[in-house]
Amino acid sequence: MSLKSSRRPFFLVALGTILLVAESRVAQAESYILPSSAYRAGQNGAEFHTDVRLLNRGTGAVTVTVTFYNQVTSTAIAASSFQVASRSQMAFDNILQSLFGSTLSQGAFGPIRFDSTGPLIVAASVNNVNACGTGAVSGQWLPAIAATQALKAGVIGQLAVSANSESGYRTNLVVMNPGSVAATTTVKVRQGGGTLLSTGTIGPLSANGFSQVALDNGTFPGLSGTTNANLWLEFTSDQPVLAYATMINNASGDPFAVVATSDAAATINPFSGHYTGTYTGTDNGTWIAIVAADGTAVLSVASPTVGNFTGSGAVSTSGDLNVAASGQAFGVGFTVAWQGKFSGATGSGTWSASNGGSGTWSGTKQ
Repeated sequence: MSLKSSRRPFFLVALGTILLVAESRVAQAESYILPSSAYRAGQNGAEFHTDVRLLNRGTGAVTVTVTFYNQVTSTAIAASSFQVASRSQMAFDNILQSLFGSTLSQGAFGPIRFDSTGPLIVAASVNNVNACGTGAVSGQWLPAIAATQALKAGVIGQLAVSANSESGYRTNLVVMNPGSVAATTTVKVRQGGGTLLSTGTIGPLSANGFSQVALDNGTFPGLSGTTNANLWLEFTSDQPVLAYATMINNASGDPFAVVATSDAAATINPFSGHYTGTYTGTDNGTWIAIVAADGTAVLSVASPTVGNFTGSGAVSTSGDLNVAASGQAFGVGFTVAWQGKFSGATGSGTWSASNGGSGTWSGTKQ
């Protein structure tokens, strides 16, 4: 069926290439990723729990859908949606058990995604509740990170390894892919003064994929069997990823987390920012876009006929937007192109679908 003879809003098909954050008249939807969680036994009687807190600091209730990506079974488990009232907090102690029904014998671990109809503050404590085999609690704070803050280039400013398992620190590196396209990340470990010590590759990580590697386990040649508490790393990735490192004291077992930040040496896209606009053609509606510092485009489009749609794309440093996608819509395969250009504080362009649909878009930086 051609686009012109159907009431299906094929502009959404065209926008299938751009990550759309769900939007309503009241609030813009958000997606947050807790890069790691666990309900799992460890060495020397360790037992790891993850406690999560969700704070809604807004004036209206938000609805939250939570999905756990279990790395043991390679499955995605979605919990029933729930609401967080305005100006209130919701608590999930040992969330993998309390919300997802995991048992200690199953040894579940992996990232958790929180999709909400409005902004939240999401954070967790990841604890060993039987530290030193005495029932003491030892752990670290770990924030959930907005999916829009995933990085193609980042740094982690503090790492350490030790050849002695009873002194110094060991480090676990976690990389998580919050997107829908497989991601491969190249990591370079450097001494404090910048000397390159080792290079390793993590991935490809599938959509919502996760990898945790010990810094000295062989992924990074030359680090095994060494002692150095003055290390840092830089990474680049072909798709935006979330990353952090956990440093663990070998004597006490006390951990702390260091979350990746954007690499200041990377090129900052001059068109980064927040945009709003409209689209016309076979269907008409509104959109909201966020262009990240690395040029990754994050867009929310609202259709008056079928709601919202999702995808991903990029803007070049000269302002050119040129993306393509393929997939299924209403059981019919499609390919589309979304093209245009940003100049100064404005942008405009066209979209076209392989079955004949087309239209235009325009918008302004806020």
